Amino acid sequence: MDQIITHGLEMAPYMLGALPALLIFRWLRARGLQKRGLYTSWRHELALCVFLMFLVGLASQTVLPPFQMGEDGPAIVWGRSLRLNLVPFRIFADSIASGMDYFIINFLGNIGMFLPIGFFTALLWARSSVLKSVTTGFLVSLVIELCQLPLDRGTDIDDLLLNTLGALLGYLLFWLFQKLWPSCVEKCRMQSF
Repeated sequence: MDQIITHGLEMAPYMLGALPALLIFRWLRARGLQKRGLYTSWRHELALCVFLMFLVGLASQTVLPPFQMGEDGPAIVWGRSLRLNLVPFRIFADSIASGMDYFIINFLGNIGMFLPIGFFTALLWARSSVLKSVTTGFLVSLVIELCQLPLDRGTDIDDLLLNTLGALLGYLLFWLFQKLWPSCVEKCRMQSF
């Protein structure tokens, strides 16, 4: 649990740092949409900013090279050795060998980190489907795994599978949310005049 909190705290500065740029970009984008006969609600903009901030935080933990403190201050750590797993479901064997902490972080963490992708892609865009949410989750995960090849991070087929499962579960969470609060879902989507 401590590692989950640590990752969240490590994501926060990136997310907050991106917020001013996101607000300016979204304000300019909203003005452009109005000229085309579309409007966006504050609920849509809030949900979109939360989603974009999450993506920035996710990139900070997965795609950006890790920093280490050296004698001269922080230094970027580039890949030292290629850690590549192309054997599906190896995570289960690794979890048994490494213990419950590894299982929680690697298995549940990979699923949990992609719940927002499945949820927000369905929430924010009108013609949502489970296929679009799962495909988006798969493609985002694939890009992350490919970007991790030159970094001092592991590239793992199980991460791709678990991230995609997380996007699917995120869509199912959206589906439940839509059943319970359908008017809230409609207010979070962009509409035409």
